[in-house]
Amino acid sequence: MGNSCQCPTPPGGQVNCGPHQLAICSVRNGQVESGCIDQPKSFAILKDYARQVARNNWALQIITGVERDENQQLSEEDFRVLVAGEYGNEKTGEIVTFSLPWGIETVSSPTSNVLSRS
Repeated sequence: MGNSCQCPTPPGGQVNCGPHQLAICSVRNGQVESGCIDQPKSFAILKDYARQVARNNWALQIITGVERDENQQLSEEDFRVLVAGEYGNEKTGEIVTFSLPWGIETVSSPTSNVLSRS
């Protein structure tokens, strides 16, 4: 079974991807852009916690268009975006919907709580 997400309406639509791909759809000025994105292969060598943090930062960078370090601590707002499956950029008017191919859970680091998906 694959990973999919609904595109914002209007104009609507759906993106259907492979089971391990990030499904993403954005609407800006009435135009839809959608795609299926593979996570970097380099994440496979990371240990559980590091992999969870890295792939969430990778996804947030794609979703928001804001550059992130793969080890960056996730904020509560970051967590809300990932859980909601939707992001709205107030400056550009762009609306992004997405579906992550991993589950979201709070993971405790040695110094804080961060968002991850297993």
